[in-house]
Amino acid sequence: SRHEKYDHLAVTSIGFLASVIANGVHTAQFSDEATLKNIIESIVAPNLQLRDSDLEQFEDNPKEFINRDLEAADAETRRRSARELVQAMCKHHETKTTQLCIAHASQLLASTNWRDKDA
Repeated sequence: SRHEKYDHLAVTSIGFLASVIANGVHTAQFSDEATLKNIIESIVAPNLQLRDSDLEQFEDNPKEFINRDLEAADAETRRRSARELVQAMCKHHETKTTQLCIAHASQLLASTNWRDKDA
């Protein structure tokens, strides 16, 4: 769920998955293109998209939103966790991950929903 009350659980879960992938011990389980595609489509993209609460915070205090989203190294957000997951995927599967991310981003950019384009 994308509700704020589940943010800590989502951040922790995504962080755990990122550490498992980055570790390299289970590289074979994550080398399949279908698995990587599923992670990108089901975990990364939805957690990169702006939620109503994010948009509200941006409208209320844009500087605070940018600080929290991009610059705050100690802040745990879904967007930051999703970016770290992609970095972990690229550690062992850079070419496949990059190709899949570009393909998914192209699909999102073709959407008429502006929030899809944000991811």
